[in-house]
Amino acid sequence: MEQKATSLKSLGLSVGFFPIVLSPILTRTPASLLLMAIGGFAGITAILTGCGSNSASESPTPTPMVTSASSEDIENYARAILAIEQIRQAASEEIQKMTNNETIPDVTCTKPESLAALSKNIQGIAVNYCERAKKFIDETEGLTMDKFNEITSSAQSNPELQQRIQTELVRLQGN
Repeated sequence: MEQKATSLKSLGLSVGFFPIVLSPILTRTPASLLLMAIGGFAGITAILTGCGSNSASESPTPTPMVTSASSEDIENYARAILAIEQIRQAASEEIQKMTNNETIPDVTCTKPESLAALSKNIQGIAVNYCERAKKFIDETEGLTMDKFNEITSSAQSNPELQQRIQTELVRLQGN
């Protein structure tokens, strides 16, 4: 089990913010994706900032709030949300098949202890999901992890930013 925790830390996942949870989303409307992004991802922030320490008990450094996000930032952020949702959904479906459609346990990429109770096969799927989500954000043109974290953190308390993200999700899903 400790090996899995170390693997997550080696990915640069800090403990704290980023609950990439594998629980299914009932609908895939822009509003539900936004809620997942702001609430469920309320920390993609951590995928994102890395571990400064090997101690799992330390809190992550607070993410600065975005005072303004450009239209390009919002578009890149929304694209990342949509792509990560596809990855999450595939992992969720794979786990459901392995567990005979039982409820998927909460799996949070930045909390290695959330993986400890899972079978080795399901741990592998969850770790792969976390790695792929992090890689996608790393490779999204025009989006840094810091910027993604800042937008996520800011959107939690900024209804105007939430609306801009939701509008962009609607636009992207219409294309």
